Amino acid sequence: MRPTILFADNERGIRLFCRQELEAEGFRVVLAEDGDEAVNLVSTYTIDLAILDEHMPRCGGRESASRMKESNAELPVILFTADSFFESYSSPQVDATVIKSSDLTDLRAVIAKLLPATRTNQNRERTESKPASSAVAINSAFFQEIKEENINLSFLLTSLRAWLRLGPSAYHQRDRFVGLLRELQEEVNLHFSLEEGYGYFENAVSVAPDLAERAGALRDEHKKMESEISRLVEQAESVRTGSHTSEFGNLLARARSFLDQLQSHETCERELISLAFNNDLGTVD
Repeated sequence: MRPTILFADNERGIRLFCRQELEAEGFRVVLAEDGDEAVNLVSTYTIDLAILDEHMPRCGGRESASRMKESNAELPVILFTADSFFESYSSPQVDATVIKSSDLTDLRAVIAKLLPATRTNQNRERTESKPASSAVAINSAFFQEIKEENINLSFLLTSLRAWLRLGPSAYHQRDRFVGLLRELQEEVNLHFSLEEGYGYFENAVSVAPDLAERAGALRDEHKKMESEISRLVEQAESVRTGSHTSEFGNLLARARSFLDQLQSHETCERELISLAFNNDLGTVD
């Protein structure tokens, strides 16, 4: 029988993406959009492992874990969060913490550790199953829809640009700036997860070589930028509790560099979408 994983997150896109990835690994996946629903599902289904977002309505990840452990002390629970503050978090209720990323390698490794009996049931690592040469294509229609509908990301970029224009004078309101960076981290992780789950495809039958090369390079940038925003948020937390305006100035410079990098990346992906629309060989429909 396939192991059953409960995955709880208030972001629909993340739920669907992770369900797709985990089902491909051979798991049965039950979804919940808030903590109360997750706790109720544990009493309804035989759950082998629970993966919980920390920031959910009605009941957060840690509180949900505590309630679950009251009825099933042996249930393995993973806290899956974009909040780097919890990177090393552990407690009797939480067995492991994984920082959100569109690359689920870390999450898979923790699942295998907490459910060792399922290791032999896992699919082989993707790198083993891929052909020696695989072409990357995009679903340009879906890709464009992701870009157009992510209003939150555009709003955060505009807000952060406004803060950067304030310069060091914004130091005394740094808590709000750090909060915006945390929100940006969550939006970037979600945005990239949707793109990698539904926008990029490998091993397409016919792909224009130049488009495939550009698509592959842009997709590879996701992991680098996810790591950079994570480090940026860590630095922001350190500056928030510090007392040196010079450190805040360094943070602003680094944030400006990241926003420029993200803006350039988004522009390049939009150009790729346009090229793919005009070249059927570079599009998967």
